[in-house]
Amino acid sequence: MGEGAVPPVLQMEALVNQSFAPGTTTPILNGQAMPNGIIPYFAEDVSFVLDQLASINTADPQGILTGKLDLAHTGIFGMSLGGAVGAEACLKDPRIKACLIEDVAMPADVVQRACNSQHCLLQDQKLR
Repeated sequence: MGEGAVPPVLQMEALVNQSFAPGTTTPILNGQAMPNGIIPYFAEDVSFVLDQLASINTADPQGILTGKLDLAHTGIFGMSLGGAVGAEACLKDPRIKACLIEDVAMPADVVQRACNSQHCLLQDQKLR
């Protein structure tokens, strides 16, 4: 690691923290500023997967899954960091109809805004 470089663990910690409680310094990932942290970035991956599944459901090159996926009833389960990503994905992508989130502290606004879908939040008393 070069002089002045931030260790990967500390870089990821800064990106996650920025998602929950934005600081005055915007973290950088691979040269890209991440003003909202890493969670919205990871939530985009969920939408990408749904786009790919829709494409396969329409025209699977091997014909195995064409017309067989019920994408009108999609849901997501996430625990810890995956739970925060799942909640963000539920908030941003209306195709996700159910959201089961376990053991993650989330900002109140995400919980309130994500409840427009079928939503369930399970957490330990210590996280409240």
